[in-house]
Amino acid sequence: MHPAPVRTTRIAIAAAVLVVLPLLLMILQFGAGRDQGVYLVAARAMESGGLPYRDVWDIKPPGIYFLYGFARTLGGGGMTPVRALECAALASQIVAFALLTRRFIGSIQPGLWGGALAVILHAQLEFWHTGQPESFGGPVLAWALVLASTSGRHRRAGRLAAGALFGAAGLLKPPLGGALVSTALILAWREARSEPDRPLRAAASVGSTLALGAILPVAATLAWFGLRGGLPDMAEVFRDFVPRYTALAFRADQLPSLAFRAFTEWLFRFSSVIPAGIALLLWRREPDEEGRWGLALIAGVLAPQILGIALQAKFFEYHYGAALPFGALLAGWGAARGLEVFRGPVSRGIGAGLLILLMQARPESRPPFLDHCVRRLRAAISGSERIAILDALQSTGEVDAAANREAAAWLRRASPRDARVFVWGYEPVIYEDCGRLPASRYVYNAPQRAPWYASIARPRLLSDLALHPPAAIVVERGDVIPQVTGDSLDSDRALESFAGLRTLLETSYEEEKGTARFRYFRRGAAQKE
Repeated sequence: MHPAPVRTTRIAIAAAVLVVLPLLLMILQFGAGRDQGVYLVAARAMESGGLPYRDVWDIKPPGIYFLYGFARTLGGGGMTPVRALECAALASQIVAFALLTRRFIGSIQPGLWGGALAVILHAQLEFWHTGQPESFGGPVLAWALVLASTSGRHRRAGRLAAGALFGAAGLLKPPLGGALVSTALILAWREARSEPDRPLRAAASVGSTLALGAILPVAATLAWFGLRGGLPDMAEVFRDFVPRYTALAFRADQLPSLAFRAFTEWLFRFSSVIPAGIALLLWRREPDEEGRWGLALIAGVLAPQILGIALQAKFFEYHYGAALPFGALLAGWGAARGLEVFRGPVSRGIGAGLLILLMQARPESRPPFLDHCVRRLRAAISGSERIAILDALQSTGEVDAAANREAAAWLRRASPRDARVFVWGYEPVIYEDCGRLPASRYVYNAPQRAPWYASIARPRLLSDLALHPPAAIVVERGDVIPQVTGDSLDSDRALESFAGLRTLLETSYEEEKGTARFRYFRRGAAQKE
């Protein structure tokens, strides 16, 4: 192993700081999308004793609600404390990557480069695809690898802690927890080789320690829900809704092609640097056995994630959020190996210049990220342009940030501060923006629109609305999401087949002038008395 020269290391550290800190500030300015809206509403419910699934219906594993609840405890409502927590996680990920490359190849430089690239790639996912379970899963897995690869007298404690982090990653998304299996197999194989006199015992020790650590957060989570009576609701979501939801896009006979798509998109879709860096890594081949073990562990973390993306079969950008950092780490590792062919300051300058040019290259489908950064800075210093700029930056696809903001403003005008309101649509962020409590556990209407679950969810929704009559209701138009609902209807058209809710609107609410995106309904005077 050959540690990097001090001067090169200092340059790498300075470059990482200069690149990463502005991007962290950019992330703090990102808004909230649909999923983040659900997490925010769930965090607020948990603050007052509520539970995900029972009091705020959703389909994500419980880990993300705990993180949003923790952020809310630290910094209050909204996305700002969540973004601060996300930035801290990304900063720690850079440290973890530096520790990994120092451990395996004797240099922190590749880890710093990989960490900086990981932040750039994460920031380019923009507001919609950040703040997700995968966004936090990447740093959790990075530190799990650091602890799992601990050697010496602390290795057992390190593996126990690593197992706990793998378990926590699984609570964010099950495929992330799958890295426990591959990591255990690799470390068990290595331990068995190092102790030929008792290979089975050595391998079993590794697996059992990691497994014990993983059980701890999972058991604690189940106990937390069980003591509060929330396990039946959680079980129903994952038993009755999630399998059919997954089956909308997944077919078992297509798994090889789906896995190939997941791998190629991870490799090529988000950055030109990842395939180039991996090509350099293959070209320059890792000479040290310790380095090869490190690469095997990284590949072991990536494999279950790629498989998980294939099994979900929806290929949303955030599904790659925990896999991209490890692609960036491999790219940084490959870049460091590739630059070894450049000797002298001139050659190294040329090599670094080529690397910088390559980092600017991106697939044409990616958004103009640097332009977005400039516009966010302009919004920060120009009050008159701020709202218009942020509305434009936080609108994508069928999501209209300005329309959501107008709907939230109307709900504030149409309801007292302590009233409950209801959004028939797929924009739970409106609840957070208007500062009103939802009248139902169903803060978005996928359960009522899903053919296989509507018979369960619709009566429950009507029961919720009877128990907590909303002072105002908004009905969304244009939210066509076939990969979620299984049809091409928006919420307004789906209302036609929901007789109970339609009758409630016709008999108890008065429609007011709405917008192209939302219909507005205020509770009638007779019902208020």
